[in-house]
Amino acid sequence: MAARQELRAFARVTLDAGTTTVVRLRLGGDDLAAVTRDLRFAVEPGRYEVEAGESSGALRAAVLDIV
Repeated sequence: MAARQELRAFARVTLDAGTTTVVRLRLGGDDLAAVTRDLRFAVEPGRYEVEAGESSGALRAAVLDIV
């Protein structure tokens, strides 16, 4: 059983005041996979929530449905 939350990608970005930038983080199948009850490493079907933000107190979420 996988942990409810895990850090899977991170980027440190330094910006001057008033500026913005785009940060891209790539998640692959291994980032969603966990050891299953029959001891296989696989992505289980279900709903996954991906969160991103400037800090843990300011997160935005997207939902992935794996079938």
